[in-house]
Amino acid sequence: MSLEFPENMNEVQQSLAVGRLNNPQLTEDEVIINSINDHFQSYLDEAEEGHYDTGKLVNNEIVVVSVFGKEVERLKPLGQSFIADFKEQTDNLLTYLEEQSYKIARK
Repeated sequence: MSLEFPENMNEVQQSLAVGRLNNPQLTEDEVIINSINDHFQSYLDEAEEGHYDTGKLVNNEIVVVSVFGKEVERLKPLGQSFIADFKEQTDNLLTYLEEQSYKIARK
């Protein structure tokens, strides 16, 4: 279990409860988005053996930008949205993010 990087909806709820102590307006979707961003970046940093590219969820795509500021990749969700993927098939989503990070690192 990781409240910093929630890996399922139970952990999202726990992270949300803790986060609302400092930010009462924090939403479940914000926790999920942060978790997706954090997981993908962690996978990408591992695949690249350092922090070279940066990925961030923007308008239902993960946009990957190089250290030079050039867009190198856009990832689409498995289903309708990354948030829905996290809620409905977290394990598949995390596997997908890890696989995509290694593909990006090999380019």
